[in-house]
Amino acid sequence: MTKGFVLTMKSSKKQRELASKNAETNEIKEFNRVIQFGEKSLLLFATFGAIYQLINGENTLYFKRVGGEIKGIYPESLVTDFTDESKFSTDKKDFTILKSDITEISINQKHSANCPFAQSGKIVISCNSKKRRFVIMNEINIEQVRKFFNCAVSAEIKMPSKLKEQREEVLNDSDQKNLPMLKNVNKLLSFVSWTTAAVFLFALSWLPSPAYSIMSIICLFIPIIALLLYFKYNTVISISDTKRGKNYYQNHVLMVTPLLIPTLTLGMRAIMDFNIVDYKMLIILSILFAAVIIIAFFIFSKEYKERKSAIAVIVILALIYAWSFCLHINNLKYENPTYISANVYDKYIDESSKSPTIYHLNVTLSNGKKMDIKVTKLDYDNISKGVKMNVVVRIGLLGITIADVAD
Repeated sequence: MTKGFVLTMKSSKKQRELASKNAETNEIKEFNRVIQFGEKSLLLFATFGAIYQLINGENTLYFKRVGGEIKGIYPESLVTDFTDESKFSTDKKDFTILKSDITEISINQKHSANCPFAQSGKIVISCNSKKRRFVIMNEINIEQVRKFFNCAVSAEIKMPSKLKEQREEVLNDSDQKNLPMLKNVNKLLSFVSWTTAAVFLFALSWLPSPAYSIMSIICLFIPIIALLLYFKYNTVISISDTKRGKNYYQNHVLMVTPLLIPTLTLGMRAIMDFNIVDYKMLIILSILFAAVIIIAFFIFSKEYKERKSAIAVIVILALIYAWSFCLHINNLKYENPTYISANVYDKYIDESSKSPTIYHLNVTLSNGKKMDIKVTKLDYDNISKGVKMNVVVRIGLLGITIADVAD
């Protein structure tokens, strides 16, 4: 009997607590409804303990003093009728800010230890040199706060990275529909990138001569395809691998591999295969082509506005890709060959477990100029130090002059 009575008492206590909690929740909902919280007004806790009702007027933000840290909110001071702006500010403790005077609004989700009430983060409103700092009271998500101020002002709203990730996780219907397709395309491009890189760098000698041109063209096209997809689906695709929220990669695609791997592969092959006689034309064309990529990035991408690391990524990739692109396109056709006699005074091999082996001949041309010429393993084995040989100098498709061992 006693045991049953105790269980009944415990059950009744839980029910009372639940009922009390529900009643409190309903009371908060009703309070928010009355002051149109998040739509027409917000509650702000000021630095020295004052509580303001921020009301969104047509051209003005009204800050009405409605309470304090010690006594809480004065219900009679709250504005519930938003039809007449002349009644929003009636006390000497109230103040206003013209929307046209606002230069910036910063939102930070980090809570303030000085505010004893329920809160949703900090906000700083800047007007030229003056800044006003508040804590946003009650629970409201950041997107609602942004919407409130976007409707109120034309000023830029800054957010820390944590909030940027939260905003990015909200995708529209079109992005949600395209996401599975883009993830599959990224996987396919990544697979082709790694496979082509492995063949182009380490297995080319096993394949017939047209394989070089095929591998080169594949590596040239993959980054272009990846960039076009990035520009078109910029809200879903990212190229900056900075720290993300745990749900970020469920809703976004990091398209770095199709950009990075083919570009580095082209660069390594260019270092291994091309002996550049005159760098002037190569430098000019590389800078111009890289500039086109970077300008397109700033036109079609918005990622750099939130993650500056994306700028560094695109600049580095653009410079390497443009330089490699020019050399490989230049290699498609040569004309005006000139044969020069040369003396081989040294030869050496660059070997590394992490990169292909490169074979070098150091030669002195008949005009006295010294050159380091990269050659195939077959040429390296067949040409000895001290022998004379012919070097062929040719102008390629883009006007870049290349030297090689004459056939």
